[in-house]
Amino acid sequence: MRISLLLLGCVGMLACYQPDLSAGGTLTECGAGCPVNHWCREGYCLPEDDIGTAVVVDGGSGTNLPNEDVGIRVEVDGGGGAVRLDGGQSVTDTGAQVAECGNGIVDPAESCDDQNTDETDSCLNDCRWNTTLPLDCHDNRRESVGWEYNGHLYWLCHADLRRLNWNQWVEKCASWGGYLATVSDHEEKAQIAAHSGPHGYFLGAREVAGRWAWHTGEVMNTTIDEVPQDCLTIYNPNESGYRSRGCNDLQTAGLAVCEFGPLNATQVIPTSCQEIKVNNPASASGEYMIDPDGAGDVAPLSVYCDQSTSSGGWLRAVRISREAGVWNAFEQEVNLDRAGADSGDFNIPFSYFSNDPEGRDLEFFFKVDGIRKGSFYRHVHRNAWNPQINVRTNIWQDFDYKPQGEGATWTRCEGNNYHIHSDWNWSIGREQGEGDACGSVQLGEGAQGFILHGSTSETAEALFGLGEYSADRDWATLEVFLRPASGD
Repeated sequence: MRISLLLLGCVGMLACYQPDLSAGGTLTECGAGCPVNHWCREGYCLPEDDIGTAVVVDGGSGTNLPNEDVGIRVEVDGGGGAVRLDGGQSVTDTGAQVAECGNGIVDPAESCDDQNTDETDSCLNDCRWNTTLPLDCHDNRRESVGWEYNGHLYWLCHADLRRLNWNQWVEKCASWGGYLATVSDHEEKAQIAAHSGPHGYFLGAREVAGRWAWHTGEVMNTTIDEVPQDCLTIYNPNESGYRSRGCNDLQTAGLAVCEFGPLNATQVIPTSCQEIKVNNPASASGEYMIDPDGAGDVAPLSVYCDQSTSSGGWLRAVRISREAGVWNAFEQEVNLDRAGADSGDFNIPFSYFSNDPEGRDLEFFFKVDGIRKGSFYRHVHRNAWNPQINVRTNIWQDFDYKPQGEGATWTRCEGNNYHIHSDWNWSIGREQGEGDACGSVQLGEGAQGFILHGSTSETAEALFGLGEYSADRDWATLEVFLRPASGD
């Protein structure tokens, strides 16, 4: 086994390396990134020639290195061999995998690793960022620059003659292996603004349904320093907020900031709350932007995601108030503009998130007046959510449930399920005394069923089941949360 080490700075009793500035010149700090063929050492960018050369050491015997080689790259080739530095210090073989440029893994000594040999893309063949911009990122009319910051690469693109709109810039950045830049904090915004100057560059956020959101889906809490249009720009380092212009505006198009690095953003708005959680396990519950069908006909939505209940990834798909008219929750759009708000009835069709003809590939849980009630449910037939399926002869089989609580597991509740008559609007289960007790919508030992009942057909009036309710009309709102079903 071979390991690769980069020995920088002071080691033990060795004197710190000092660059030779006798012929003039200055030291450049690493904060904004180092140019090609330079390393960042002790806060300053130094040429490779001043760092040293690579040494491969075969294991077993040990090798002494002179003082002046502090800062060389050292590789130790298995067998327990050691690299010994003058002064008695040593580096031993740990059995770790050698850093290998081109293996697709970004090792500690690398900035990037894209597994190709294209010297014109964002990652050079020596696994360092390419700050030389491609021809279609600039047109020589204005200065186009590339720089590194906090482990990421940025390309400030001037392509006035090409007239790309926001969506085209999303595609263009993606073709280079990056994405329209997102901003995670004030320092990053200041870095971009310092390079952009008094020009409006597209960033990776847009306004949808009255909300501004990044590619990650996270809703922005910021100010737009002018009458807002629908795509975000950064204009001036002295402005506290952002500016905007039309996503399809071609008159001033051609300016954009592309970002590269360990993705803090997907290239498109995520399709679900679960995708947001997978992309960022630290994401918190709150309002996000999702686009359920990606590039399809469904417009992006501002929604609420529960990222804490049972590992998160839950979309609040329904909110309905008592005495409201009931709809087919699996198929019908209702007031989608309210989905991210704190009040008002709405329905995001469950079909947006299901790939199963019977709709059995989703999990659900319920909240009544903001409090979680009952078990988790899955393997629920799509007919359960259709209030017009109201005859007992229309029967479907089984559902799964998992009680709340640590260590609970899924159980299959076998037997017929149906809407027994027109008052059963949404239902999971059947009448008491038929089939397994778990399917009962009445209160009783082991009962796991649920009904949203209406004495007037297709009206939300009473709740049954969820381990608590029996023709209960003392409630204000019912919420249904969903996510793609897990395989556990």
